[in-house]
Amino acid sequence: MDQFAHQTLELRSFYHEFPKNKAPNEYYQYLKGRITKDELFNKYPNEAKMAKRRAIKARLGSEDDKIIYEKIQTASIGL
Repeated sequence: MDQFAHQTLELRSFYHEFPKNKAPNEYYQYLKGRITKDELFNKYPNEAKMAKRRAIKARLGSEDDKIIYEKIQTASIGL
């Protein structure tokens, strides 16, 4: 998968870790370029950890298939 697509999915997953319409102010500061992604993720480590688990960087139809299936199982059981 494309690096930029993966970054988008990871950030979207991070956003969805918060209650609907309740993303922290730092999320919007990141979108405006006022803080880095590292600063954002360091401020909310639990949400960042889950986002990183759910955003899979792999290519379907390749040797990455096993990784993809394992990640889906892990995400579906809430780990």
